[in-house]
Amino acid sequence: MRESDFLSLYIKVDKFIKDAYSSNEGVSEYIRQMEINCGKGYTYVQSWQTDYNELKRVRRLRNQLVHDDIFEVEEADYNWLEYFYNRLFAADDPMAKIRKVPKPAQRKPVQQNTQLPKPNFNQQVYQQTETRYDYKWHTDSNFEQVRFKEEKQPQKRPSLCERIIRFFFG
Repeated sequence: MRESDFLSLYIKVDKFIKDAYSSNEGVSEYIRQMEINCGKGYTYVQSWQTDYNELKRVRRLRNQLVHDDIFEVEEADYNWLEYFYNRLFAADDPMAKIRKVPKPAQRKPVQQNTQLPKPNFNQQVYQQTETRYDYKWHTDSNFEQVRFKEEKQPQKRPSLCERIIRFFFG
C-alpha cells in the first residue's frame, strides 16, 4: 500500500464529512461532534470508543504524512478507514446511529396560574400501622383513687438522627 492511496481515501472521507456537516473541517468536525455527544454515544453505540480512537489516530497519521513526511501507515489503517467510509455512505456510522435514537417524550410546560396537587404522604397508613402505648397517671375528680390509664397514641415518625442511631446500634 502506498501513502498516496491512504491520503486519497482520507480526502474522500474528509470531503464527505465536510459536505454532510456543512463545515470547513471534515474529520476534525466529526471528532468534535463525537466529543459533544459522547454521553449518548457510549449508551447507544457499541463501537463508539473504538471509532473515536481510530478516527483520532487516522487523523494523526494523515497529519504526519502531510506535514512531517513520515510514513507509518499500515494496511490495517487503510482497511479501517475504508470500512468507516463505507459506513458513512450506508448511514451506519456512530453519529448516524445517534440520530436514529428516539428522543424522550417532552413534558408539557406547567402554566403559572395552576396549582399543583399537594403530595400525599399516607400519614393515616403510617399511623395505623405503628402505634405505641403510653401509661400515664390519672386521678379521678376526688383525688382518692390513683390508677394507670392506657392511652393509645399514634407513634411519631422518628427523626433522622434517631433512625441513624437505630440503624447502627439496633
